[in-house]
Order: sequence, then C-alpha cells, then structure tokens
Amino acid sequence: RLARRHMKPDAEKILTVSGSLTVSLVDQKYLAVEPWDKRALLLHLLRHEEPDTTLVFCKTKATVRKVTEYLKRHNMPAKEIHGDLHQKQRNKVIESLRSGKLDVLVASDLAARGLDVDHISHVINYDLPEDPDIYIHRVGRTARAGRRGIAWAFVTPEEGQRLTNIEKLTGVLIEKMEYPDFKPGPVPQDVADLRQRDDMRQKA
Repeated sequence: RLARRHMKPDAEKILTVSGSLTVSLVDQKYLAVEPWDKRALLLHLLRHEEPDTTLVFCKTKATVRKVTEYLKRHNMPAKEIHGDLHQKQRNKVIESLRSGKLDVLVASDLAARGLDVDHISHVINYDLPEDPDIYIHRVGRTARAGRRGIAWAFVTPEEGQRLTNIEKLTGVLIEKMEYPDFKPGPVPQDVADLRQRDDMRQKA
C-alpha cells in the first residue's frame, strides 16, 4: 500500500508532462468574447478563416445542439455528437469526419472520447472547461501524425482564472487573438438591466 501511495503522484506528473508536450505542438490563441456573442463569433471564424476540419467543444449536450442548429441555419454544414445519440448515429458521424465529408463537428467531451482522426486542423473551445486537463485532452485532438494544429479558446470576462490555470498546467502562454472584423452584438436587455442595478447600488 505504501509503495502505491508513493507511485501515484509520479504517475500523475508523467501524464501532465506528456500532455504538455502534446499541447506544445499546437498554435494556441484565445478570443475574448461575451457569452451572448459566442455563436456569432464561431460562425464568423469558420467563414473567414476557412479551417479544414474543425472540432468544436461545448460544455453541455444542450449547447452542442443549439450551436449545431445555429450553424446550419446560417448555411454552415455541421454535425453534432453527444451522449443522446445512439451508437449507430455516432459511428455514422465519425465515419463522415474520417472520410473528409464533414468539415465541422460540434461535440461534448464524453462523446469525443476515442475520437481518433488524424486530419483535424482546428479545435475550438466554445466553452472553456473548468478542469485544465480536459483542455489538454481537447487540444490533443489536433496536431496528429506529425502535423501542427491550431486551437482557439473562447474566454468570457468571468473566465480569466480558468485560462490562467490552463497556462500553468501546459506551461504555455496563450496569446490573445484580436479580431477587429467581428462586430459584437448588442447587450441583451436582461444583462443591461442587471448592470444598471449594480451601478445604482454602487453609487448609493
């Protein structure tokens, strides 16, 4: 028992270093964005950057569905993969990705386990994960078979600490990606009302 206890931290260190080495092969950038502008920013990136094969990671199944529907409504072919799909449906989606017939796959973390496709050029963290290890697993989906990869992370104003934690674990400084061509949308009314109430409280 004592031997096992002593071995466990070393094993964790080896996994972390391995993950960091994988991530170092990826060109990583982050984009500052308000939560309500995420879908529009994603569509803008896909249209203007024209990445080859893109994997978009979302936190929940509901977000995966909403993002996929949004892209389709705006004539951006995309498919989804999440835990509610039957295995047969998942296999069909993965096969279309492997064969090069699919350019954009929106995924949950659980559904993307075991997804091994060499030609994924871009990984987009639509939702930044709380656990930095999950970020490493996501980004590791690109930069396969000797190729370099690109990873973009959407970071909302409340998520600065998450980004810092990821940088600490990976040992990589993730630079900000400026995108002046993208015009943010209006602040939603409920958010504007909340901010106004907070301002009034501070002045009182």
